[in-house]
Amino acid sequence: MAMVELKCSACGAPLEEVGGKAVCPYCGASYEQEKTQTEREQAAGFEAELERAEAFLLLEHAEEALPLTQELVNKYPGEGRAWSAHLRANLLLLDLSMQEVAARFPETHFESATRGKFFPYSTRDLAGKNKFKRMDLEKMSPPVAAVAANYARANKCLAAAKQAAASLKKLRDPDENLFAQLKRTEDRFGRMSAMIDSSNRKYKRKYVIAYALVGIAFAALFFYFVITKL
Repeated sequence: MAMVELKCSACGAPLEEVGGKAVCPYCGASYEQEKTQTEREQAAGFEAELERAEAFLLLEHAEEALPLTQELVNKYPGEGRAWSAHLRANLLLLDLSMQEVAARFPETHFESATRGKFFPYSTRDLAGKNKFKRMDLEKMSPPVAAVAANYARANKCLAAAKQAAASLKKLRDPDENLFAQLKRTEDRFGRMSAMIDSSNRKYKRKYVIAYALVGIAFAALFFYFVITKL
């Protein structure tokens, strides 16, 4: 930035830059700084991009807003308003994804007589953390695939929302209302994860019992044939 005054017009002392202004350290006089043409263009570009993202957020079009806010924080990482918009976009998509899981989860309880009434995957599976179990949505029934896709998206949005909140704290531009919303949403995500894992444990337990019964049956048949031949 080019300073309007290099020296204080009141006392003649050299000026110092403080908070975007030129300030005299002796008498306290302050002077506005003149932005360059490039800086003015960058500021105008940021405002236009932010306004577009905010329009989608206002309409709650999270999927359209998120790529715009991601581009904003990539281009303007020092702008608190960019991170705030990115945090809100992730929270909005996270909330929508959790609603989809809540709406479809009961359907997954009634896939077929063989599948039973419990969910076949854990949250570790859905988050892609189980290297021994690859998530193939095309091979799942539609309700299970919907839960799997929305849970994975929610998990990704939560991680991005936490990163945005951390960036806001670093910039010393905290929004306590947004942080409180993030905490509430994280708690809801935790309860949803617990519900899925509880159902998955019951699913696994049912098959352990079924396999154990089959094993007992084969063992009984084996001993029957052995005894009859003696």
